[in-house]
Amino acid sequence: MMTKTNRKSGFTLIELLVVIAIIALLIGILLPALGKARRSAQQLKDSTQIRNILQSMAVFASNNKDTYPLPSRVDKAHNTIQDPGTNSFKDVTRNIFSILVFDGSIPTEMCIGTTEPNGQFEQYKEYELANPLGAAIPELALWDPKFSANPSDASSALAVAGQNQSGNFSYAHTIPLGKRKALWANTFGATEASLSNRGPTYEGGGGSNPWTLTQDATGEQSNTLLTHGSRSKWEGLVGFNDAHVSFENEADPEKLIFTFIDLQDEEKTQPDNLFVSEDDADRSIASANETLNQRNAYLRQITEISGSGSNINVTIFVD
Repeated sequence: MMTKTNRKSGFTLIELLVVIAIIALLIGILLPALGKARRSAQQLKDSTQIRNILQSMAVFASNNKDTYPLPSRVDKAHNTIQDPGTNSFKDVTRNIFSILVFDGSIPTEMCIGTTEPNGQFEQYKEYELANPLGAAIPELALWDPKFSANPSDASSALAVAGQNQSGNFSYAHTIPLGKRKALWANTFGATEASLSNRGPTYEGGGGSNPWTLTQDATGEQSNTLLTHGSRSKWEGLVGFNDAHVSFENEADPEKLIFTFIDLQDEEKTQPDNLFVSEDDADRSIASANETLNQRNAYLRQITEISGSGSNINVTIFVD
């Protein structure tokens, strides 16, 4: 009499280990690709946001003698900010871009970058589009002055009651003061940088010397390095006055050149560092009292403007 043996189906331990190994291998192959796709999507969205802000600036300029928003010109009657003594003191980052939010050109969520690395920056969800209480005369206000560009705004001289403590704007922009004020306009210049991801601080320069990150919290340890780059190098998006946006691998892009008048002929024309106020003569870092006398690209956030006459002081936010 023959007996029938029952054979149970299933994986052996070896088969199970092989399957697990294959799955681990596939994950190892796919994760970098998924990470790259995610970064590309974030970069694309950030680029779109910068382009939309640039376009809103251009629309504003088309109705205001080709000039981008300047609070000192918009609020001449001091209905939004009380008379600070010198009207141009209003021309800080938070007021400039709050104008565009108030007139409906951009929403507050567009003001925060898709890869914002600084936890002190967040969307300002309490923005008041009518009768903002922080204004000098709320019913006549032209923007909500409680909107902050960066965390330092709340402690600045012209901070208003209820000034938001966090940063609400992720981007750096051309400093619209001194000789650079001419660039704060709808010039359609394809090589005139006007808006970008924030950047770190640098040292070096002068002649043809390279720019290197400063060895401190705003240089080698800067949050801004992680926006689209790495812990050791800035990479990011730069918008230009013709409203195009490009991804740059250096803070001094090869296509953004400037002629430094006092250098040797072979050194005169060099890439311009977006985040350094270089001396137009010799490419060294311009002193504080000479910053407004330069014409080269300089993109930062302004927290405070003070002083008088030829001694105007500009407080720049860096992180």
